[in-house]
Amino acid sequence: IYMYFGAVDPDTKTIKVSFYDNTIKAQNKTDITLSGICLEGGYDICLYGNVNCTGFVANDIEIRYSGRYGANSVASGFTVTNSYIHDCADFGVYTYAPSAIVTGNTVDRIGLWEGMGKFTGYIGLSVNGNDSLCRYNRITNTGYNGIIFRGNNTEVSYNFVDTYCTVIDDGGGIYTSNNTYTGRIIDHNICINGIGNYSGSTNYGNTTPSTTLYAHGIYLDEMAADVDVTNNSCISNSYSGIFLHSATSNNVTGNTIYNNAFTQLLFAHDTTADNMASILVNNNIFVAKDATQYCFYFRSNYNDLNFGSASGNVYARPIDDDN
Repeated sequence: IYMYFGAVDPDTKTIKVSFYDNTIKAQNKTDITLSGICLEGGYDICLYGNVNCTGFVANDIEIRYSGRYGANSVASGFTVTNSYIHDCADFGVYTYAPSAIVTGNTVDRIGLWEGMGKFTGYIGLSVNGNDSLCRYNRITNTGYNGIIFRGNNTEVSYNFVDTYCTVIDDGGGIYTSNNTYTGRIIDHNICINGIGNYSGSTNYGNTTPSTTLYAHGIYLDEMAADVDVTNNSCISNSYSGIFLHSATSNNVTGNTIYNNAFTQLLFAHDTTADNMASILVNNNIFVAKDATQYCFYFRSNYNDLNFGSASGNVYARPIDDDN
């Protein structure tokens, strides 16, 4: 391997190379607590615990320079709190653990290098087990979604997500999908500055690079059902603030959505998934900053414009209001 430094003297540089796949790997051990340490440079994972590592807790640690995952465990109750996770090639935290707790963390610069992650990666936090909690995290500068979550009775709340979808397009600050889960909550989050990337996606129906930037604040993708989207703020994203894509039976209430480039609220049904129905859109504020922006935009390839009900909302486009 040769590394070129240009006019810089290589003797002034420090070069570090991963030696182990995992910096810490716990197998079949219970009641482990890590605190006050820094984990660096795992070729695959900096912090890993397998399914039998119950009681696995990481608190007040730093994780950096992982080749793929910062922290990864499927053990029940896996906990990552008050930690600083940064400069990982694919995921900050990835878990399918039931009852996982991911709170109070700072997650920065995840998945920013094209080709270093996988298509399903470039994500700050991926929390997918039943009865999990993702709260009070600050996620900045991610190549794809800031937070992705699934699972029954999983709550994503009070997180700040800033600058996402810089490598892969068609994602969001907070993303979920699938209709096999119940009781999902997205509450009191701030999702701001979704960027998008023309070369990170293709135009629909062909293989040419996208000509539109598709970054959304909160993204309920195909068949997402039984999700409460409440009291969130989605601001200055390159396409929409809240996007329901072929989703049904969801509640969108009490949100403030402002200055998203195409529309503040977007409903789109362009797949063979179930019709968009039983959706409640109540007591939200949708503000279009520019005359070219919409407040609420619905498009469908099917006869399902009766999506549910919308009441008590504010739709404001003051720069182009002639009434």
